[in-house]
Amino acid sequence: MPAREFRPRDGSAPITIRPMRARDAAAKRDYLGALIEARAGLIRTPEEFQDSTAAVLKRFRQTMRSGGNNGPALQLLAERDQAVLGDIMIRRYDLRRLRHIGHIGIGVHPRAQGVGLGRALMQAGIDWARSTGDIRRLDLAVLETNTRAIALYESLGFVREGLRRGYVRDEDGRETDDLIMALRW
Repeated sequence: MPAREFRPRDGSAPITIRPMRARDAAAKRDYLGALIEARAGLIRTPEEFQDSTAAVLKRFRQTMRSGGNNGPALQLLAERDQAVLGDIMIRRYDLRRLRHIGHIGIGVHPRAQGVGLGRALMQAGIDWARSTGDIRRLDLAVLETNTRAIALYESLGFVREGLRRGYVRDEDGRETDDLIMALRW
């Protein structure tokens, strides 16, 4: 997939959306750490995030390798000035009867939220999935409290398919439901 230039709604400098490369592992590790520190919709706590650059690189290679066995996989980064501001990954399931499904993982750095980057990443992922010719469904999980993300996914045609009640429990004992959403064509 070729790189795309995204122009944020706030008029700030363009952001490049492009395939992740092995040499991006350190920048992606820093980005993931910032997402986790901000509690930006991810499950891991800052104390649980101990990933090294080598671990991020290993996961990248595993995803791309498994993608080759099950059909293509996708990992895109959104970057400006060599800093990662967002990412989307679409991974195929290992089981033959589920290979028509792509599972989405997406994130946007808190300082890049609200400018349309999440929509641009999602649209790039949807376009890629449709272009494979054999993916017929995309699914994702989102915390029910992430109402902005849910509204985005619904605006792109995703529908609510299930709810995992009390799926996430915070340190203070508060539980949050996890919503399963999907787009089919």
